[in-house]
Amino acid sequence: MSSASDSGAEASPLAAVASDVTTVPSMALVEFALPDDPRGPAQFKALMDAKTAKWDALGLPHKPADGGQEFRCIRLPFHEGAVSFTMDGGPACRKLLADFTEADLGSVRMFRAPNNWNHLLSDHIIHFRVLPLGQDRTAVRTTWLVHEDAVEGVDYDIERLTEVWIATNAQDAELAEVNHRGIRSMAYRPGPFAPSEFMLTNFANWYAGKMADFVAGPTPVRMAAE
Repeated sequence: MSSASDSGAEASPLAAVASDVTTVPSMALVEFALPDDPRGPAQFKALMDAKTAKWDALGLPHKPADGGQEFRCIRLPFHEGAVSFTMDGGPACRKLLADFTEADLGSVRMFRAPNNWNHLLSDHIIHFRVLPLGQDRTAVRTTWLVHEDAVEGVDYDIERLTEVWIATNAQDAELAEVNHRGIRSMAYRPGPFAPSEFMLTNFANWYAGKMADFVAGPTPVRMAAE
């Protein structure tokens, strides 16, 4: 596995790897948290049924992995006609990973609390990490991985490989900055998370638990009397 590009930056409160915001096409990844998400329309269910049948035939796992509040892994499909994170939905790298021969394998999303996201596709992997630097500063690092034998300029183009996620980072940075300004306002009042925001609930519970453990201090080790 080789790193096609490794970009990082620092900003307030969220760093992005691009300063301009580009519209990312909606044709790529199906954006639902669960395969049986009740918000999904009939087209989503039909797409899931078709793709999971294909993955089953290929022997590929796709059901959500239950990792509690700290880990989550799931395979979700791209829209019909799309196979990768590119502006037109086409392949980002001609040389597929491992011994894959099928490009349309969806995206395996793997999340590890509190700050590590991964998208594993047939042609490349995206590793995304956020690192808090203070109460109003966060460093973001995104790494793209392609097959170790893939040749830049032959099998993949750096701009085509990275442009979707660079644009996504820029959009997320703007969203986070606006949200952060709102939270710092004297008029802000917290409210409950929506049911669809279960990952935010999991993070809040994880964070509260870690803070409680820190305040309580280490558990004393009890030694038997001789």
